Amino acid sequence: MSNVEIEQQTKEIVEELLRCDFSQIYDILPAEKELSILCQNHKKATYPMIGLMLANIMLGNKETALKLAKDIWDIGGELSDFFEEVYVICLLNVGEIKKASVLLDERLDFLAENVDKFYQPMVKYALATGDFELLCKIGEFGNNKNNEPYLYLFAERCFYNNSKNDFSAIIKIAIDNLRNNCSAWGYKTENNGLVNLIFYTNAETEQNQAWLRTINKKIESYYLSSQSNSDDYLNIKILNIKLCPAYKKNISAE
Repeated sequence: MSNVEIEQQTKEIVEELLRCDFSQIYDILPAEKELSILCQNHKKATYPMIGLMLANIMLGNKETALKLAKDIWDIGGELSDFFEEVYVICLLNVGEIKKASVLLDERLDFLAENVDKFYQPMVKYALATGDFELLCKIGEFGNNKNNEPYLYLFAERCFYNNSKNDFSAIIKIAIDNLRNNCSAWGYKTENNGLVNLIFYTNAETEQNQAWLRTINKKIESYYLSSQSNSDDYLNIKILNIKLCPAYKKNISAE
């Protein structure tokens, strides 16, 4: 099978995965198996590995996803825009912020040319790093601010209040406590300006609630020790991975 054929076959599988809510296990598992076979048959082909990384994130297998992230990185090489976008989103989900930063660096330097195609990973990166200046800039392009007005209202408030360090600290507290139980995260805005940061784990409700109590206590301690004002418009949620929605509406096809 040629590299072009491998890419096309993998892309078809990945596009199907991107349409799946994470609860669609009986769709995700066959795709994961197909991608595993492609990886076994083409050991240095990065596209099937990126697809397999996505499938494992969707199944809550963070350790496997992290190993694949490293293997893909070690192989290196050029990626098509479609697979680079998927890879960056996967890296951000499993906390590989530095690797994602390297891939996004040049695209962020030419924001106007790249913001439409890489909108989702750029927003996710800005949130992961607490870079509200970047997030405000993203909102100025096209119709972005109108599409997510409450996200950019939140970004402008955080930028004005210089909340970068506090926001980054809160994300770090959540990730450090959830560790390899959390294979994906996202956000949801509400019309009162509240932003929910949602961390998805492979655990059930009782355990997630226990983690949330611990994380909220540590966040309270952080605000007390740093003498910062807590942000009433930021809320942490921890949900089972099966409640994570599909990515397709935010991923652009070539």
